[in-house]
Amino acid sequence: MIKLKLTCCLVLAAFWLGCATTSTPATVQRPKPAKVAPKKKAAANKKAATSTSTGPGVAISSSQRCMEVQSIIHQASTEVNLEPALMVGIVRTESNFRNDVTSKAGAKGLSQVMPATAKAKKCGDLNDPYENVLCGARVLKAFIDYYKGDLLLGLSGYNAGHGMPGKAKRTSELPANTGYIEKVLWARARYLSRGCDF
Repeated sequence: MIKLKLTCCLVLAAFWLGCATTSTPATVQRPKPAKVAPKKKAAANKKAATSTSTGPGVAISSSQRCMEVQSIIHQASTEVNLEPALMVGIVRTESNFRNDVTSKAGAKGLSQVMPATAKAKKCGDLNDPYENVLCGARVLKAFIDYYKGDLLLGLSGYNAGHGMPGKAKRTSELPANTGYIEKVLWARARYLSRGCDF
């Protein structure tokens, strides 16, 4: 019974949020990213790399970090034909918009990409904010494409590899990591409605 209620809630949330596909609903005004000229890209990446890091006694809010990196998230997402708000949801959930974090498993940067995955996808330097988000966007897009546009399975795969979404698909159940999926979709919806106000 609980599984049925959770399934219904996730399905309703997906349709309400417009998550049935990876495109943004036409009625939602999403924030416009700041345009970054190619010559200024390296400088913007350097600024994002340093300003999203917190030093001793320096506290930067999640909202501030989001504002500092949203233009590179939009640029990288657009490059791989992925909805920018969805990638904002990934970055918020994975690193809270911090480029200076490495997980216990070794995942790096804003999108928390594993070095082996980055190597397989021929990604650039994971310490570079733009390259990290671009790599994360490629990985997410590949999972969504692999699962034929199923966003829940694609997000599950981004978080845990093919094991969980594969089992969910075979058993017609929800992936075991629905908590992660809910966090990403919440952050996406929040960004679409409030911009970087996290």
